[in-house]
Amino acid sequence: MWPSVHLASWPVQALAENGRYTTITQWWTTQYAFLDGEVYDCNKREGFVRHIDLPRRVGRELELAANVHPAETEERELIARHGWRLVEPAVVARTPGDFQRYVRASRGEVSAKPAYVKARSGWVSDRTICFLASGRPCVVEDVGAARHLPESLGLTFFAETDEAAQRIAEVEADYARASRDARRLAEDVFDSRVVLPKLLAHCGI
Repeated sequence: MWPSVHLASWPVQALAENGRYTTITQWWTTQYAFLDGEVYDCNKREGFVRHIDLPRRVGRELELAANVHPAETEERELIARHGWRLVEPAVVARTPGDFQRYVRASRGEVSAKPAYVKARSGWVSDRTICFLASGRPCVVEDVGAARHLPESLGLTFFAETDEAAQRIAEVEADYARASRDARRLAEDVFDSRVVLPKLLAHCGI
C-alpha cells in the first residue's frame, strides 16, 4: 500500500523558477529496527553524510530542515562546509500550514534514508508525495520503489552521489516536464481516491 495524499489540499503550484531543493528530516533519532538478526539504524545522518558532497556537484542550493542542535557545532560545521544550508524544522514546519508553505516554496526534494536502502522496502515518504502533489520533483535515494512505479521524471532515484547529481541535472534540463510528471504521479498513484479503495478492498470492506 502506498501512502496517500488528499490532492484538493495540495493543489499544484506555479513553476518554481528559484528556490532550493529541500527536505525535512530527522538527522538524529533513537529508533532502531531489527530484522533477521540485523540492526537497522534509522538515523538519516548516515545517508546525508554519505552524499555530503552533493551540493558541490549541482547548480542549485540544497537545504536540510534537520534537528541538529545548536550545541552540535561539529555537525553544523560539517553540513555548512560542504555547501548545505541548514534550517530548523521546528521553525519551517512548526504547524501543518508552515509545512505546506515550506514544501510549496521549494524547487523540489532531495532525500536519503539508509535503513530503507538496506531493507529494500520500496518505501515512499508521505512527505515526498506532498512535494509531488505540489508539482515539485523529487530526487531520492533508491530503496526499491522504482520497480513498482511508472517511470517518471517527477520522482527519480539514486544510489551514488554522482547519480544524484545526474538526476538533478536531468530534472533541471526540463523542469516544466518534471513538475508536470510529479503532479501526474501523485494523481495516478498516490491520490487518496486511488489508494484508499485498494486498502479497503484488502481489508475485505
